[in-house]
Amino acid sequence: MNFPHITIYTDNLPEDVGGDARLFIVRIKNKYRDDAGIHRHEYTHVNQFWAMLILFITLVCLTVYICDYDQSYLALSLFGISFHALLYITIKDYRLYCEASAYAAQTMPDKSDLDVMARRLTSYRYNLGLSVSDAKWEIERLL
Repeated sequence: MNFPHITIYTDNLPEDVGGDARLFIVRIKNKYRDDAGIHRHEYTHVNQFWAMLILFITLVCLTVYICDYDQSYLALSLFGISFHALLYITIKDYRLYCEASAYAAQTMPDKSDLDVMARRLTSYRYNLGLSVSDAKWEIERLL
């Protein structure tokens, strides 16, 4: 199941990027329009955003209810929109989980492209410092 999202097909992405997800907006290069794997990868990121937003808002609502504190809950809820991005940027293990999950979703059912996905996970873009074998293990454990 995919949470609500908007998909935009564009060539306005960096040369070495096939797709990108920000919040609930997915951008995919035109040449990958029919690539189910890259769609699954980016929709995994959208689902991660929605899951963290729902979790954050639930925690805020519980705090407001339990503590009878109704000031600024709207502002806190709005902060929840950026919660996933904040975790992704600042916590390496969270970023690893997010990307390994997305590459696991992108991997073909027969796992024939697992080595390719592992090499992509070692990209400098993610700043994870993984070897290919470690990246492969991280993806496999989420398949």
